[in-house]
Amino acid sequence: MTKIEMFQQLVDYRINSITRICDMIKIDFSSNEKELCLHVQSALFRVVKQDKLLISSNDIYVPSVNYIAKRFKKFKWDVPGNTLFDDCLQKIISKMLGKKVVSVNYDGQDLIINLEGQERIEIISNTLEKECEKFRLFVKGDIDSHIVVET
Repeated sequence: MTKIEMFQQLVDYRINSITRICDMIKIDFSSNEKELCLHVQSALFRVVKQDKLLISSNDIYVPSVNYIAKRFKKFKWDVPGNTLFDDCLQKIISKMLGKKVVSVNYDGQDLIINLEGQERIEIISNTLEKECEKFRLFVKGDIDSHIVVET
């Protein structure tokens, strides 16, 4: 199966979860048949609605609006709940869960997932680093199904 065919499988799937593990964004999509997982590692992940930015992976490294700096303590972006990304995810997660994928665009580097309700998930290449994994899509539980996009 080609990359575009794999990505096109997302059409009619629904978002089941959006989480992060350190700086990797994990999005699970489900249908009646199976679950597809999208891991975004070294690419810009963002959600946009009508050209308004709702969330960006760049904000993983920015302290939460509720973060209180402590003397001699370094900001820990890898702790869930500490970042602006986590704040934004909390605001949009209930509206995102269950959203259906209506179309997918893939140009060899970037992936745009259009959702019902005029939202879209954008995964944009943002590095020229060689042999760098940007994102991958796979069938949950199937090690042979991994489609990896890298530079």
